[in-house]
Amino acid sequence: MVRFRIFKSQCILINVLDVTAKTKTQDLTQKTITDGKINLGQGFLIANGVNFESGKNYKSGTDYVIAYDEDGNAILTVIRGNAMSSLTTVKIGYSYVDINMIANSDILSVVLM
Repeated sequence: MVRFRIFKSQCILINVLDVTAKTKTQDLTQKTITDGKINLGQGFLIANGVNFESGKNYKSGTDYVIAYDEDGNAILTVIRGNAMSSLTTVKIGYSYVDINMIANSDILSVVLM
């Protein structure tokens, strides 16, 4: 949601995307941790969509954080001093919205003034 003023009145823009038909799943794959980071590629990760190999219960915000770089890649960064700190590889799977599957008609927009 974006809120700003247009011609001395407030305007709120809301965009909604139903991600259910645009979601893909990456099965558990061995990933290399380089300089404390893993590039998960383009696409917006689904909340609670990251999972690790059986028996590994790494937690977002405690063991790692995910942010997006300027190219739209999801970057997992290991938080120092935790369970993942000493790892050089990890098996990770995740669900994400494939941005290449989204058309303009998929996005519902509302303008409130």
